[in-house]
Amino acid sequence: MPFVLPDPAARRRARLAAGVLVLAALLAALMAAEAQDAARRALVNSWVLQTEELGAFARGALASRDELLLVQRLGALGKRDEIAYVVIQDAQGAARFVGNLADAGRRFESETARRASAATATLLQPIPALNALEIDVPLGALVLRVGFSFRPLAPVARWLWGAVALSAAALAAAGFVIMKKG
Repeated sequence: MPFVLPDPAARRRARLAAGVLVLAALLAALMAAEAQDAARRALVNSWVLQTEELGAFARGALASRDELLLVQRLGALGKRDEIAYVVIQDAQGAARFVGNLADAGRRFESETARRASAATATLLQPIPALNALEIDVPLGALVLRVGFSFRPLAPVARWLWGAVALSAAALAAAGFVIMKKG
């Protein structure tokens, strides 16, 4: 036997409650999307600061001819999870200093590398194939290129959307309870 609310006022209240719950679920999803976007923007801002600080360090190391310290610093950065690659290249795209020894002596000829070489200020370039963002800082005749991966953000996104799904389920359960009490 189907459940039927006895009077029209109870049906209106139940419909209103269901509508409010749907709006609450949509609001929770919107808030989750905004939180994810804010986290991504904050992460990118911190990456820009880190890359510009590394650029200042590299300029100083190159000016004082302390290349060993620069190589050590780039090598340490190349081992971090969120760093896809780090390289200092010349205007022709040849790697002068690298974070990964496999890139030593490599010539970068991609459009991304050409734009990096032509940069006159800090440049941000998305790299969709790597789910990464390259941040380029000009160093005079050289350019610092750091590829940051968005992989560290994935667990946060999974947690956030899991919380939204759990909230939606709780709202749906609350809706059934409200409708049944009518």
